[in-house]
This record gives sequence, C-alpha cells and structure tokens, in this order.
Amino acid sequence: YTHVHILAHGGQLAKSDQRFGLTLCDAHDPKAIKWVGGETLALALTGVDQAGTCRRTPTFVSLATCDSGQVGSVIAPGGSIAHELNAAGISWVVASQFPLWMRASTIAVDVLYSGLLRGNDPRWVLYQLRTRLRTDSDSTHDWASIVAYATAPSDFVDQLRNFRNL
Repeated sequence: YTHVHILAHGGQLAKSDQRFGLTLCDAHDPKAIKWVGGETLALALTGVDQAGTCRRTPTFVSLATCDSGQVGSVIAPGGSIAHELNAAGISWVVASQFPLWMRASTIAVDVLYSGLLRGNDPRWVLYQLRTRLRTDSDSTHDWASIVAYATAPSDFVDQLRNFRNL
C-alpha cells in the first residue's frame, strides 16, 4: 500500500503512562479491544520481517485518531504515534495532537486524498486542510491540532513534477 488511512479511537496507553496509542480489535477475540502503540503500528505498516528487513513501506499515513500526534510529556521516552511511524521510515504522517471531531475526520479524508492523489504538493494539501477545517468546522480547534511528520528528499519538487507529468 502507498497510502493508508486509519480511523480509530485513540488515547493514553495507561493512566500512569505519558504515551498514547489507538484501539484496534484483538486478533484472537474480535470483541476485545487491543491498545496499540506507535512502535507496534509501525511494525505492522512497514512489513518488517523477523530478520528486521523492511519489505514495504507506505508513502503516506493519515491517522484520524484522537491524540495520535500527542507527545504527552518530554520526560517520558518516545514520541507520538505519528513520530514513531515517521521514524520507522514512513515519509509522510498526518495526525491530530488532540481529540478529533468526526466532522474533521471526514473533511480530512476529502481534502487529503483528493489533493494527494492528483499529485499536489503535500505541504500545500496540508495548508488547504487546515484552512478548510478552520472555515467548515469553526466551533472546534481541529485546524490547529493537525500535525505532519515528514521526510522529503532534496529532489522532492522534481519528483512531484515528474509524477504530475505521467
């Protein structure tokens, strides 16, 4: 997969822990909830085998998950889920630092993927997303909550131009 969108509940992993995760169904019991941290999610998304070799990595991951960009505390080890995904080699990760309203999640999917799949510059698409959240969801602070962890090569602008010319 090149683009992955995750819609899930997020929150603090444990009351004593300053790290955040998201809730997924337990693989062994679909009725049970399993809390997953950034490192576990990164392993699942990057396709790392038992030898530690990465077989595939998505280019873009969007997390429509409360607190997925939340760092918690600078004292606690590790970063946010989004930071851990980016550190694992996923070039672009978009997340929310705080609780995310359902309407914002819907707007994010529309703006992000309509722009990205046209080959628009992700930096411009993020600007458009924040602007749209500010105008269409003006009773919330979702526009300010959106964060992006990105790693772009030095020839990124040329890559975008080549993609659009295909």
